[in-house]
Amino acid sequence: MSTPIGGGSHPRSPLPRLHLYEFSVGSTRNSMFGALSQVLATRIGILVVRVSEELYLTLASVDLGSFDKHRFREVYGAFKHNLLGVHVDRGRGSVAVVAAKYRCPFYEIVESSGAILIPMYTYDRGVRRFFVAGPPDMAERLFDNLREVYRSVSVRRARWSEVFEEYRRQALLSVLSTLTDRQRAILEVAYRKGFFDDVRRVGLEEFSEVVRGSKSSVSVTIRRALRKILAELYSAV
Repeated sequence: MSTPIGGGSHPRSPLPRLHLYEFSVGSTRNSMFGALSQVLATRIGILVVRVSEELYLTLASVDLGSFDKHRFREVYGAFKHNLLGVHVDRGRGSVAVVAAKYRCPFYEIVESSGAILIPMYTYDRGVRRFFVAGPPDMAERLFDNLREVYRSVSVRRARWSEVFEEYRRQALLSVLSTLTDRQRAILEVAYRKGFFDDVRRVGLEEFSEVVRGSKSSVSVTIRRALRKILAELYSAV
């Protein structure tokens, strides 16, 4: 006799009511990646891995085009004891930065509030944006606790689809980071001008004048950019 999926003989407690919230915390204090996103004026994707009760690893991906090694050294000077490694991947056009933290105030506040931190979040020009899940009274408790430490905090109810959308956004940004600045700019203009529409709103000759390049060079740039994108997508399949 087969057992129904999800069946079992053990009694189960009711599933908890988990609400999803997005928090924005405007502070770079005690955060290397917060400070880095602020000095570079860019958005940085973060992945959090908890190693032990007190140790966390944070992995960040920075667009190579936004990375300034001199400004990075300014930040590194204050957080060098946390830094574990930096890897420049020119093929993907990104810089991977790995850091460790013991007893991070941010994580302690989140956990003490009974919230579940979604392991991927972002820093956007110094502002930490992250999703947490928990019971209905969790958000107010977490908000109050964060306000005691950080200078500005905001919160809103979110939908679970937004979490998946954020993961998708990070994946797409990773793909686009393989392009050169010129390739990225030309593709964006081509898309917005209708070059890829079923019925083209702009031809190659007119488009080449807009981006200030010859027809042959612009055509080659577009083909190479699309090939990079397809190679990145199909290498993950």
